[in-house]
Order: sequence, then C-alpha cells, then structure tokens
Amino acid sequence: MKRYLLLMMSAILFWGCGNDDLPQVETLQGFRVLAIIADNPEVAPNTTVNLSLLLSDVNGAGRTISGTWRACPDPGISLGAEPSCEGVTGATAATSFSVDFSDSDYGSSYTGVDSGLSFSVTVPSNLLDNATTIQQTNGKGYVAVFRFNVDGREVRAFKTIIVSNRTSKNSNPLTPTMRLNGAALTSRPVVNDVLTIDNLTGEETFQAYFSNGTLTTLTESYELAWYVTKAKLSAGKVAEGDSVKFETAPEGGAFAAVVVVRDERGGTSYSIERIP
Repeated sequence: MKRYLLLMMSAILFWGCGNDDLPQVETLQGFRVLAIIADNPEVAPNTTVNLSLLLSDVNGAGRTISGTWRACPDPGISLGAEPSCEGVTGATAATSFSVDFSDSDYGSSYTGVDSGLSFSVTVPSNLLDNATTIQQTNGKGYVAVFRFNVDGREVRAFKTIIVSNRTSKNSNPLTPTMRLNGAALTSRPVVNDVLTIDNLTGEETFQAYFSNGTLTTLTESYELAWYVTKAKLSAGKVAEGDSVKFETAPEGGAFAAVVVVRDERGGTSYSIERIP
C-alpha cells in the first residue's frame, strides 16, 4: 500500500495520537485518551495550532485528573524514540492543567471533548531551516506530549503536527455520521447489531516523495477506531467501509458509542452518540 512507501511516513499512527500506557481496546472503562485533534494537522512554520482532547473516564465517578503538557520538535518517535520532549532542543516548558470530569461538557458517560480545555502550539519559524527538499515536502514533525497522573501512575499521549512547505495543506476529515444497522443510532444496541459510518467524501490528494526520491501524487485513505461503553465489539480498528458488530449487548445505564476517523497525515475527526 502507498502509506508504507512514503519516506518519513512509514509509521502513520505516530502522526496522530499515541498512548503507550493503556491497552488499545474498544470497550471504554477507566481513563482513556481517544484522540488529540488539531484544528490544522499540517501547517507552515511559524503557525499556531489549537489542540483539543477527546477523553473518556467511564466509572471515574466525576473525578479531576491533573496533567502537564509541552511541545518540541519530533525526537524521532516513528523511528522508535520515546514520545517525550525531555532533553529535546527547543522544547517548551511543561505547563500544568487539570481535567474536571464532573463538568457537564463530558456528559453522563464521561466521554467527550471539554469545550473549555484547549492548547495552543506555535511551530517555530526555523523548523524547516536546513531541511532537505524531501523533508520540506513530506514534512517534519512538531509534537505535543501530554502526561496525566491517574491513580498514582503516568498516562502519556502525544500529537504530531506535520510542518511542510506544501502549498495545499492537509485538513481534518469530515465529521462522520454514525449508523446502527444503517439508520440513526437512537435505540439501545443488541447482540449482532452493526455499526457503520456513512461514506466519507472529500478525500484529499497530496504530493509526497517515495523512498527512491520520486515525487508522486497520492490520495489519502481513512482508518476508523470504534469505542463503546458497557459492551464488546467484533473489532476496534477497521478501514473505511468496514463495519463492526456488537458481540455483547450494552449493560444497563447510559450508553455511548464513539468513532474516530484518521487519515494518513494527522487529520482526525470524531462522532459520539449517547443513549440515556
């Protein structure tokens, strides 16, 4: 596939949201970072990007969780480096914040994006200085690293912003429309019910260099990540067009389903449906 041929893009997921402390399962329980969304996932140097956190804390009883965050040039995460800004030249100072899960913005399921919690990242103006032509086109990474203190342990997540000189920059996928058995999700799912999204439109084309130095025009594709409360799905991550099935029915109480759509260059969108 084309995504494995691009120089500097062999580890696509590292351009989105990473979390090396939590199991990547589809059933939501406990504290989770489901996605970090940038209002502009690809930018030129000296641009400010706003980040928001899609979080979940099912069974957390409306607690407050503290965290810190900082930003820096990508230390080489896709090549195996630790997702950390510690010791990285040009890193910003760590800034503290807290997430209040009793806030009504999160809803009864404690899953969502708090409209009052956002983070601004300004990409250095010199990030592409001395970069090769390939690096300037394919992009270099500028990463924001988040650390949370949860029950005495650290949970870490990060978002990589692509910085390039491409005239046409990547944007986030369109907001997905979630379907249960082909219709709006308005009733509680049962075993063998199927979750899908409507076909997304607006897939962007972009130019990138292959590892052999050939400049090629490509069309992006999407990956879906599904999450539900109180139930089990047949799969967590699937390609666009694929469905997931309920292997167990949601237990009693509030139910939530979440789908996160990611492209190959850090673009992210999501949708949440709740059943009281």
